[in-house]
Amino acid sequence: MARESQGLQIALIIFVILTLLLGVLSFFFYRQYDEALKRAIAAEEESKKNSEAARNTLSENERLKQYLGVPESMRADELGEEVRKDFESYAPNFPGETRTYRAVVEYLGKTLGSVNESLAAAQAEIANLNAQIRQLEASKAPLVDQQRARADAANTQLAMERTKFSDDRQRLQDQAQQLQARIDTVQREAMKQVEAVQAELQKKERSLQTTISLLRDRTETLRRVTEPTFERADGTVRWVNQRNRTVWINLGSADGLGRQTTFSVYASTVTDVGKAPRKGSIEVTDILTDHLAEARILEDNPADPIMPGDQIYTPVWRPGERIRFALADGIDIDGDKKSDLDTVINLITLNGGIVDFYLDDEGNKTGEVTTETRYLVLGITPDETATEARRNARTELLRVADTYGLTRITLQELLNRMGWKNLTPVIRYGEGANPADFRAKPPEGLPRVSTGTVSPIFQPRTPSPRPSTR
Repeated sequence: MARESQGLQIALIIFVILTLLLGVLSFFFYRQYDEALKRAIAAEEESKKNSEAARNTLSENERLKQYLGVPESMRADELGEEVRKDFESYAPNFPGETRTYRAVVEYLGKTLGSVNESLAAAQAEIANLNAQIRQLEASKAPLVDQQRARADAANTQLAMERTKFSDDRQRLQDQAQQLQARIDTVQREAMKQVEAVQAELQKKERSLQTTISLLRDRTETLRRVTEPTFERADGTVRWVNQRNRTVWINLGSADGLGRQTTFSVYASTVTDVGKAPRKGSIEVTDILTDHLAEARILEDNPADPIMPGDQIYTPVWRPGERIRFALADGIDIDGDKKSDLDTVINLITLNGGIVDFYLDDEGNKTGEVTTETRYLVLGITPDETATEARRNARTELLRVADTYGLTRITLQELLNRMGWKNLTPVIRYGEGANPADFRAKPPEGLPRVSTGTVSPIFQPRTPSPRPSTR
């Protein structure tokens, strides 16, 4: 029984403790609920206040957008961009820190008022000026009427003058037509006279051409009779040294001979050097006395050597006389299709001649043909590839040569008669090669060896003693 009572006591104690705990927990949770409820009520009231403030702010923004004249749906950033554009457009010089719509409107209002005042003053000034103009017009009205009357009188006079001018012009036109008819008649008669004169002139010109042709033929005949040609020798060979390839001639300082003058050599029996073949050529190397000079052999024929008594000739030089030349284009010595004009000029000058005129391959003229010019040296005739200037210049030169009666000689003829020898020949290979350039030749500087064949016309000769230079 005691054990059962003790168990009941323990259970009662536990129940009491649980009851107290449940009461404490209930009180604690109720208190928290009450505080949460109060906070919820306060939050709901605050939310109502915020919602009311938001509605008021939204309404104010809508009214502000209406005041600004922009759509209610425009965002704040778009509105800011529009405000910036308005400030840039309507108040670009307004200070940035005070740039607001109200300040800008006040600024624009003041500016507009000032402009209106200036406009009113200007309008008043315009009205004043208009009044002055009306006064001036009123005061000038008599003068205007006077000038108008004068203008009417002038118009009347002008009409009269126009009528008179028309009559005069018609009369002048009639006179001009009559004069033109007379001019036409005179011109027809003059044309008939001109045609008759031209026919007579053509007849005279044909007669003149016939006379000129006849005169040219007779001049050429007279020139061949009177002018010196290549037929007369300039001197003779006095002595020969074949070993040293040296000759002495009977020309010297008294004859006006100069060094480097070249001569063609002809046999002593030749009477016409212009038609005879030459034996060789020599070049003067030293002037010894008045009538004695030393020369070197440039070219000779071993079968017919240069001998004392042989005659010498050059077309460039005469004793005591300087021959004058004119050179045409196409001066090509070695056939390389390049002009050797300078070389020929130097050859003529070194031989005592004078070049009065020369024509290059471009048609350029240098010098002048004179009455003292004797020979015209002709080069290679230009082909169809030559320039028109060159062909025209050559034609003109030939015409001038005929006018002055110059003797025409070819370049090769001049060189042959001078006894010139090309010491540096041009040898071509291939299609344009010359077979004679490749024939065997005896060594330079060595004595020639006889082949044993002697011409029957050869006669032994004894060289004459070397003349004294004293």
